[in-house]
Amino acid sequence: MKKLVAKIRRLFVRTNVVTPPAKMEATVEETPKPFDYGLSFLNIGLASKDYGWTDPEVLPKRFILVDIENYREKVSVRGLASAWRGTGHSEWEFLLAGIFVSELLDAYDAGEHQVDITKMFDRDFLARNDRKFSKEQVREHILPWFEVTEVEDAFYLRLKVA
Repeated sequence: MKKLVAKIRRLFVRTNVVTPPAKMEATVEETPKPFDYGLSFLNIGLASKDYGWTDPEVLPKRFILVDIENYREKVSVRGLASAWRGTGHSEWEFLLAGIFVSELLDAYDAGEHQVDITKMFDRDFLARNDRKFSKEQVREHILPWFEVTEVEDAFYLRLKVA
């Protein structure tokens, strides 16, 4: 019986134990991920489909974002929507952030140094139950986030980012 127990134990006992080398080096090449401006997150923020806007109005002055290189890889839809909370409807915050980021990315692709973001300010934003975030409310809510220089035909804006 003892011989049988010893034979069974030998079946389950590991006799070839390999010891790892004293120092192991692993080289992993990481490719940097491109900065995500969050446009894909826009679908999540607008999932309720409870939003709309009025037809754009021709404004006497345009809103021009300048020094746009200062915002490269520093702004995102999610970050701006969070910063601009308080509109009374999160979808409006995501719409405003989405307009800002999409216009900014188009300007980067075109090699521009400034971009017209008047789309953020020339319409009223709507929601169910006759809710409205007017052009005037948009300006009042969003413009404090910018340094504004007014000239004859435009407002030149610089986003206050760290």
